[in-house]
Parts: sequence; structure tokens; C-alpha cells
Amino acid sequence: MSGKPKTIIAIAVSNNRIAMVFLIDKQPMDWEVSYVAAASIGNAANKVTEWIDHYSADIVVTENLCATTRKGRRTRHLQEAVENAAVHSRAQHIDVLRHQPFPSKYEQIDDLVVRYPQLKAIAPLKRKYWENEPHVVTIFEAMALAEKITRS
Repeated sequence: MSGKPKTIIAIAVSNNRIAMVFLIDKQPMDWEVSYVAAASIGNAANKVTEWIDHYSADIVVTENLCATTRKGRRTRHLQEAVENAAVHSRAQHIDVLRHQPFPSKYEQIDDLVVRYPQLKAIAPLKRKYWENEPHVVTIFEAMALAEKITRS
């Protein structure tokens, strides 16, 4: 194997949580969800900087929020803080458009688990419409963002 494998951190922002997936050579090695990071813009920027420094990531992947996003104002502000922290780090920052190729997030999760079996342990079951979304869904959103650049 020539050279050091690429290390990637993909970060997804939700209303009340921020999730990260760390990949080495296109394989997820670690993941985390933080509610504290989503409590404020400052917390979000600090947590992202902490993740990037801790993992010494080569690339940071975030979601590119287009004008037609359905995300709320608070989530957009958190996303901007995450992007600012990524841009001001030593890592290369790549923002990608989120694409939903499946009818539901849970079908996408099932598809990701097939390719990345190490994520099977945290994969949620499809929820009933009255249930809250499991927090680990945001990890899979981050993984889907990472996959946009690793599969190209």
C-alpha cells in the first residue's frame, strides 16, 4: 500500500444533534452523536474542531445547503457554524448536496448497512409515524454524505 490512507470526517446536522462518521480508507471506523454540540453555534464549532483535531482528518465533508432546503433556520445556523469550523481547519473541506435516492431514510440505512456491515449494530428499525426519529439516523445521514465522495 503506498502512502497514508485518506482519513475523512463526514458531519451531518440535525435540529437537536450533530453527528460525525470517521472513515479510514473509505471504511467507517468511528461515529458519534452530540446533543451538546447542537445546543449553540459556539458549541457546534468547538465540537467540530475537536473532532477534526482528534482524528487528524485529511478531508471534512459537510452538507451543502441549497436554497431549496427544508431545514429550519436554527439548523441552517448550526450548519453554517460547522462549515466555518471545517473551512478554518487544516483539513480539506468538501460540501456535497444531499441526495435521497430512496423513498425513506430507513431504506437508505438498509442499503448502507449492506456495504458497511460494521454499522449494522447501530442501525435503527423503521419507526412508526408517531415515534420520534432515533438519534442514530443522523449518523447514517453523515455516512451518506461521506459516500458521495468515496464512491466517486
